Amino acid sequence: MACDKPTCLDNGSHFRLLYVNEEFQKEVKRAPAVFKQIVNEWNKPESEIAKRLQAFAKKVDQGEASYFDLKQTEQYLRLSAQQIARHENCQMLLINASEITVQYLK
Repeated sequence: MACDKPTCLDNGSHFRLLYVNEEFQKEVKRAPAVFKQIVNEWNKPESEIAKRLQAFAKKVDQGEASYFDLKQTEQYLRLSAQQIARHENCQMLLINASEITVQYLK
């Protein structure tokens, strides 16, 4: 990787983390089971969060969106994404996750 930012590959139905930076790794180490559960939920086609994330990824691919707010494990997050590569039905996204307060969601 040419940068130190978390990167994800989206093939239109499944997200795969390619790289996570040191800050992200610290968060994962605090609750590895929770992180695994979150990633599994993101990739279950029938889950509501997976449907919403795929819709967001599609909008990023079409240049229509750059951020997505969600609640995971009692925490509100804003994911910002930028497409950095694309091939056929796959795209590589540069993703930043920031904790946000409820006031930003209104």
